[in-house]
Amino acid sequence: MTSGECVPDPDRRMRQLFAVLADAVHEQLGAEVMRCTGLTPGSAASLVVAATSHSPTVSGIAAAIGFTPSGALRAIASLAAEGHVDRTNSADHRSVEVTTTKSGRQLAREVLAARQRVVGRAMHGLSEQQEIQLGKLVQHMVAGLTRDADHAKVLCRTCDRALCGTGCPIAAIGAQRQLALISTRTAGEIRARQ
Repeated sequence: MTSGECVPDPDRRMRQLFAVLADAVHEQLGAEVMRCTGLTPGSAASLVVAATSHSPTVSGIAAAIGFTPSGALRAIASLAAEGHVDRTNSADHRSVEVTTTKSGRQLAREVLAARQRVVGRAMHGLSEQQEIQLGKLVQHMVAGLTRDADHAKVLCRTCDRALCGTGCPIAAIGAQRQLALISTRTAGEIRARQ
């Protein structure tokens, strides 16, 4: 080897391969959802949140998918025009409530199924033990990226909530981070008053 040759860095190569995997899954997920449902990723996420949340509102959907309120309103308006959701003003007229129709609930299930197919293709060829190991590693990695409870909702925007039940590991980590932020801020405020 000459002094000018590059020696591959296995850590950087692994990170690069992981980034390629993330890009490929993201790209294929959007394509699969569009192929199966005709929905854009934003509309698909809006529909899944509307179908799986308790009493969703446009502003709640916007927060859950990381959209601006006007962006979520456009996605919901498109879904309403196609008959997948109904919109009604809340009793106090301060928010717009969203209810999925029968076709909307079916379409949300198709979005979730498309997600499972894409991930299944990515994991094809792994043994059961490798899948278990990967699951633990991915959970740890996502935990490291979760900033707080609101961010956890954005990360889980198209999750099949039935798979986690009440034990969503990402929501739990988000809640822990939120409490830590509040504790840090409160301690700082106390010190500032002294």
